[in-house]
Amino acid sequence: MTALEWAGLLAAGSGERFRQAGYATPKPLIPVAGTPLIGRTLSLLEAGGIRTVYVVVNEAFAPAVRRYVEDLSLRLTVRWVVRTTPGSFHSLLALVPFLRGRSRVLLATVDAVVNPAEFRAFLFAGRADDVSWDGLLACTAFVRDERPLWVRTDTEHRIREVAPPPDRATCVTGGLYVLSARALSMTESARARGIDRLRDFLRFLAEVGYSLQGYHFSRIVDVDDAADLVEAEHFLTSGLSGT
Repeated sequence: MTALEWAGLLAAGSGERFRQAGYATPKPLIPVAGTPLIGRTLSLLEAGGIRTVYVVVNEAFAPAVRRYVEDLSLRLTVRWVVRTTPGSFHSLLALVPFLRGRSRVLLATVDAVVNPAEFRAFLFAGRADDVSWDGLLACTAFVRDERPLWVRTDTEHRIREVAPPPDRATCVTGGLYVLSARALSMTESARARGIDRLRDFLRFLAEVGYSLQGYHFSRIVDVDDAADLVEAEHFLTSGLSGT
């Protein structure tokens, strides 16, 4: 199996919708079923065999988030990249210098709530030796996000189109990506073209001929607001059945 022991965790978002709803807690520390989002995500990474994770967090939230994480009993190594970024692609750019040189890395968003067993299976697929893809993207037919990133896959789950019109799409991405070193090396080219969103970077990879593969999850809840919190807690407390 190919080594997949390094990860980048995107946790620099301001949580604007939560702040507008009156939440004072930094988004990575908002609890879902009693556990803050970043604690839940780090536990998933550790259980999945990730050994080192670089976390990009904005300057305003960094002290509180770091205090919380440093009090956890974790076996994986957490390294911090404190950067206030305008968006997820810029957060990825902040992580690239630390992830460069690895054959494959996991890129995760802090607000993706998933079934732990499905996550472990996703990482297992991400470690397979004989693959033709440059990126393995978590996908789901469960759509709740207000601005989902639709993709069109074929019968073998190869991603044929990123951000097609919804009537051509088959599923949406869910904030978990295994990227090859080859794919990661394209970030500078993407930036030179004016790309500033992660979704546009993924579309760029597809358009210039990089092979992307979808991996199906029964449900991924992207926790962006209070309604998503309710949905995520229902998911986690109802046996993770995806129903």
